[in-house]
Amino acid sequence: MEPSDFYAAYIGTHNVIRSHAVVVKAFRDLKVSSPPVVHQKARISITLNSDAAYPLDATNPLDVAAAERKMQFELGWFLSPMITGDCPAVMRERVGDRLPRFTPEETALVKGSYDLLMLNHYSSKLVTDCGASPRSK
Repeated sequence: MEPSDFYAAYIGTHNVIRSHAVVVKAFRDLKVSSPPVVHQKARISITLNSDAAYPLDATNPLDVAAAERKMQFELGWFLSPMITGDCPAVMRERVGDRLPRFTPEETALVKGSYDLLMLNHYSSKLVTDCGASPRSK
């Protein structure tokens, strides 16, 4: 992949998260409209896809950190904004200014934008640290 492809993925995912939050707000507004269009007990969910990552060598701190990074870059990228209002810190550290930021208004909209969380989990991976620097090509 070219570097511009990764940047496009960061922008695209950012827009997916914002779009999800806008739809959740519209859904919740319909629950309290007069008359209510959506049943008061209705809930909205999101289904995320993620494989589990386990360190190849659980006694090696570098492998443990690599497995956690994989989880944050795969699941945390989508889930963390809905919980904290921002992407995982490790993504901010590694991706830098290529990772878009939410405005304060978007943060308020995105944070808490789910009632139920579902997870598609199809496989697990063993992960090892490859020694690459965060910005290496």
